[in-house]
Amino acid sequence: KERERQGLNEEAVELATRAANGGLTDAQFFLGAFYANGKGTNQDYTQAVKWFKLAAAKNSPDAQYYLALCYANGAGVEKDTSTAYELWLQAAENGQTLSQYCLGACYDKGIGVAQNIKEAIAWYERAAENGNEQAQWRLTDLRSSTPAT
Repeated sequence: KERERQGLNEEAVELATRAANGGLTDAQFFLGAFYANGKGTNQDYTQAVKWFKLAAAKNSPDAQYYLALCYANGAGVEKDTSTAYELWLQAAENGQTLSQYCLGACYDKGIGVAQNIKEAIAWYERAAENGNEQAQWRLTDLRSSTPAT
């Protein structure tokens, strides 16, 4: 079973590579994900970043989110929380819920942007409205510890 699954993953990488080289945005995103996760290929964050950048430049919200994670963690690129913030902002504005949560966290903790609890709450609310449970929990914490204004 495992050997069969690995063969399917390798085939998926092969197909995604062809489509990504042909400029297909979704294939560029998936190829980045294959490299980031080491599925069907060796884990290679430099390659992941290359493909995420191409897809992110074409407004793929998921690619923007994962590229932001790479910048936030210094995976395949030099760590840069300001760039991570900007990418999460693009993705969040494109409806990417995890990015909405991450923006809340950026404002909550002052990561890549000045700390601003009102902005944190606004982004957590947006993420929570889209079903993000972590945002719901963080909102509860913030509301119980932040004085009303």
